[in-house]
Amino acid sequence: MATNDHFCSNQALEKEVLRLKEVLQSITSEQLNTEAELLDTRKKLADLERAFAEQVRGVDSRYRDRMDSLMQQNADLRKHALQTSMEFCQYRANLQQARAPLSTSVRERMRAVVKARSTAKLGVALGLDEQEDNRTRPLSAPGTHGERKLAKEISKEHNVQELRPLSCMPHFHY
Repeated sequence: MATNDHFCSNQALEKEVLRLKEVLQSITSEQLNTEAELLDTRKKLADLERAFAEQVRGVDSRYRDRMDSLMQQNADLRKHALQTSMEFCQYRANLQQARAPLSTSVRERMRAVVKARSTAKLGVALGLDEQEDNRTRPLSAPGTHGERKLAKEISKEHNVQELRPLSCMPHFHY
């Protein structure tokens, strides 16, 4: 029976070895499948990382281009604003230059008028007019022949060109 036990134990060992070989084979097969899945997953991950990097570069490029465009637009607007400001300052300077002789001549004319009026008032006050009674007349009243004559003389004295009709006031053209 010793052989029989040995045979049984041999047979049991062979069965155990076969079972362990099957387990080993299934584990090896499972390991190969897992390694293949891992390789596929790594490949998919690399593809996703590459696609993500491309999208990031695309977004960066778009925003970089947009920022460059906005910075250029800002520079152009600043240049245009500066140029417009300079043109406006030049326009104001030209306008002031053009008005300067005009305002000077108007000032001189007004001084002549004031002087003519004061001289005319002085003449009226001194009785140089042709009125027999020394009553003073309001300046808004039409001028008499004597007042017009006096105003004409004064205007010649002060280089005033033209007199208004029936008045001692010079006539200005604006």
